[in-house]
Amino acid sequence: MADENTLEYNDFLFRVLNFIPPMVVTGIIGWPYYVYVFVNCKIILEDHAPGPAFGIMCLVVHHILIFLLLWSFAMSITVDPGRVPEWYAHLEMERQGMKAPDGGQRLIDQPEHQLLADDAQGGSVEKKLDNTGRWCRKCVKVKPDRCHHCRVCQRCVLKMDHHCPWINNCVGYYNYKFFYLFITYALLTLFWVSATSFLNFLRSVSSSDVFDIGAPSDSFLIVFCWLYCTLFGVALGGFVTFHTYLLVQNYTTIELVEKKQSPANKGKSYVHPWDRTPRQNVEEALGKIPILWMIPTRIGMSGNGVRFIASEEYKNTISTQ
Repeated sequence: MADENTLEYNDFLFRVLNFIPPMVVTGIIGWPYYVYVFVNCKIILEDHAPGPAFGIMCLVVHHILIFLLLWSFAMSITVDPGRVPEWYAHLEMERQGMKAPDGGQRLIDQPEHQLLADDAQGGSVEKKLDNTGRWCRKCVKVKPDRCHHCRVCQRCVLKMDHHCPWINNCVGYYNYKFFYLFITYALLTLFWVSATSFLNFLRSVSSSDVFDIGAPSDSFLIVFCWLYCTLFGVALGGFVTFHTYLLVQNYTTIELVEKKQSPANKGKSYVHPWDRTPRQNVEEALGKIPILWMIPTRIGMSGNGVRFIASEEYKNTISTQ
């Protein structure tokens, strides 16, 4: 009994600690927001050059970026990245000649599941070394293409990219768009703050009270905020560039590390199964409606996370082997 209570306590403590990184991110967003809006923009609105109109524009654009940033952040946290559907697990087990645990009529014989079967069956590209289907020994369930087991979430995640502690969630099929927009809008917000507060930064650097740290002056806050946003933006820029490359090439982080950069593939010509055209790759991640690509919504997106279309180059490569 004591062991069970200890396990429950440790599990509760682990869940509580997992919420600390998202709270830290909220603070990282909130502090520069305060300095930019209530210190920097206040000075711009009261200044004759470049004038109040510029200050109003700064505030409007900044709040639009902050709104989209927080929307994307909330969606990346709350949206489930994707679980292996029970219908897929049953259909795939039946296709491989295994009996589903609940017995009864086979799903593959039921008319209402025939469309799902046509969409999912025979579409598995990734195989084990013995050419059999992929199987998760921890979940005791079949794994679709691009699916991986997360040891933190303790379950399989569809099209898993990585587990991100900063959102206390896995990044997978259903929330990758929101994660990508979150880091993109974070970068745009940082650069917007750096660009529009540059004049006040130059003035503040030469101010006599810039080093008054005891009771931080406006000059100190502006200088520190500008350096903070600029340096953080440069660092985040590399991360956004990396994920933009993954998006355009239709890789996940796991696929890039485990397959393209695998020692087993060094010196070999690796053909990524899911890399079609850049437009098709972007549409798979962000949706088929370009005007909604930068909006944190799944409107215009299709698919179920268990079936992906292989590239023609990969099909030709396999057919010639």
